[in-house]
Amino acid sequence: MVVEVSVILYNHNEEKTVVKMVNEIFNQTYKNIEIIVVDDASTDETNLLKQLTENDDRIHVIKNRNKLGVSKSLNMAVEQSHGKYILPVTQETDIDKDFVEKGLKILKNDINSGIIYKETESEDNNSKLNKDVETMDREGFFPYTMFRKQDFVKAGGYTEYLSNGSENYDLWINIIENDCNAVGI
Repeated sequence: MVVEVSVILYNHNEEKTVVKMVNEIFNQTYKNIEIIVVDDASTDETNLLKQLTENDDRIHVIKNRNKLGVSKSLNMAVEQSHGKYILPVTQETDIDKDFVEKGLKILKNDINSGIIYKETESEDNNSKLNKDVETMDREGFFPYTMFRKQDFVKAGGYTEYLSNGSENYDLWINIIENDCNAVGI
């Protein structure tokens, strides 16, 4: 079966929370998923990640020899992904069990949708994209998103000198500027 969704997970010295997140991802209602963990030159033990990859061929680990940072690592992971759709997550993400299933349905059926995001209760529907990065970070704005790999490529991927959430905001704006809509679920 061809993988449809690639879940990208950045890791730097957070192995135990990565394992928790991998298990959470596999609890999704949609099952045709691969997980790519980008280990950005972690210095903690990697035994748990090794065990995961030995037991499940849907999990792939990219190990950076030198710390490259979030944006560059995520770009590498997307480049190596097999899915047509990308869902980047962090260890802190508390992802709804049906997010991939619902998001995939929208992305497949609405060619104008470019970003599917998890709505938060604090959002003001009239100003979703008018918040600065600090406000987005503080309020949990767009806690996680899913998009087409082709839209990611067209948008130029993550800007590699950005970090701390600004790389996400920049990517979202670039995808939306390519005539795509952001759809909350």
